[in-house]
Amino acid sequence: MYSRIVGQRWAAITWTVVIFVLLTLPGRSFPEQGILGDWQLDKVVHAGIFGAFVVLWHAWYVRKHALPHGKWVSIAVLLFLLGSLYGAGMEFYQKYF
Repeated sequence: MYSRIVGQRWAAITWTVVIFVLLTLPGRSFPEQGILGDWQLDKVVHAGIFGAFVVLWHAWYVRKHALPHGKWVSIAVLLFLLGSLYGAGMEFYQKYF
């Protein structure tokens, strides 16, 4: 099942939209203190959801373009930077909108 979902463009697009929807929910919808206490669970969750963002888009791009292994790393770094920009943009959106 993993190979039928990961590597599909619809999965990456869907996850990108899910991130937007989840991060635009009001903060009061979530508990103040998570199971990790002072570790700020939201940072761990953000890392996980944006990590999945990078994995899904990377798998789709590599599958579509049949890249050799050496090119995978540069695409992963680019997607990491794009995911970081998306995350920073969402933080800005959460603060001001």
